[in-house]
Amino acid sequence: MEPPKLSNLQPKGESNSGSGQLPSLSLELIGLIADFLFELRPPKHSGNVENGTICCIKPPWRDIKGFMQATPETQRLGFRRWISVLTVRKPEDWEAAFKDCHWIRELVCLDGTILPSETSILVRFPRLRAVCVDGHEDARLLAGVNHFVFCEIFSSLPPTVRHLEVKHAHGPDINIVSCVKQHCPELESLWLGRCTMFNRVPPCNFWESFPSEHDSYMANRAIDEYAKKIPASGVGRTILATHA
Repeated sequence: MEPPKLSNLQPKGESNSGSGQLPSLSLELIGLIADFLFELRPPKHSGNVENGTICCIKPPWRDIKGFMQATPETQRLGFRRWISVLTVRKPEDWEAAFKDCHWIRELVCLDGTILPSETSILVRFPRLRAVCVDGHEDARLLAGVNHFVFCEIFSSLPPTVRHLEVKHAHGPDINIVSCVKQHCPELESLWLGRCTMFNRVPPCNFWESFPSEHDSYMANRAIDEYAKKIPASGVGRTILATHA
């Protein structure tokens, strides 16, 4: 069924200017139209992990732009649905995200957005169910000594998280597994992704410094032991996946 034309999405109670327009729609019906337009697609984890995340996929902006611009009420309804899956592109974006944290269900955190001083920042989102974090900044070069140190990607998570993905990390996976075990009793899926010599452009400075350690790093050793450390919850099953 085709949804009504966006020009007719005027809630009841707002005056119509001109003549010949269809009757105004109820807020309940407009809400159903919004659910249809803003429906999320589940993630598809194909062989090329660089092109996707564990988070759901929003509709293209061009498909919902008209709804967002039709009236103040449709903008309000659409905004709540649009930010349910949010991408944090730079550290300054967090302040805007905090203002609407109760509407955000899934977060994609790009490289460098979780600062070392803010590793508990994700707990400020009480309804978070899925998180994808690019952890490439977990390996930092100490100035003057030419030595890398591993930093925490995050130190805590909301207990509501069911799906977690970490991309491009260098540090031990066991640190992430321990955090998940402590904070996420309902976890259903965990994807652990590593930085490699082949998935960064330009090449990663870490592997330019330690090329001989790449093969052993990529061997996925002790993965079965990691999986055993995360108990399956009563809600679903826990899946541990690793990928480059």
